[in-house]
Amino acid sequence: MRADKYYKSTLDDFPDSEVYLIPKSNATIKGGKRWREMILRFMRNPLEYLEEYFKRERAESLIFIKRRTRWIINKVREERIHLTILARVAIHNLLWSKALG
Repeated sequence: MRADKYYKSTLDDFPDSEVYLIPKSNATIKGGKRWREMILRFMRNPLEYLEEYFKRERAESLIFIKRRTRWIINKVREERIHLTILARVAIHNLLWSKALG
């Protein structure tokens, strides 16, 4: 699970997931076991932690594209549905690579 600093209270809702949150500037290590583990991971290896955290941007950009294009597939034939999905994935990847470069 990747979220921003306001989602600390939802850690218990996802007991089996790896959690990546950016803590607030005044955050302490006090709290539950999962909160402490997450803070320690962040402190031990911040670059690796942030790389994992920012993977959420891909998911958010895909959601943005879905809203922008209405993400409705008007095709009936199975191969055309598949081609439409592949095209949208390619567009998403191109937009993402453009944002990185």
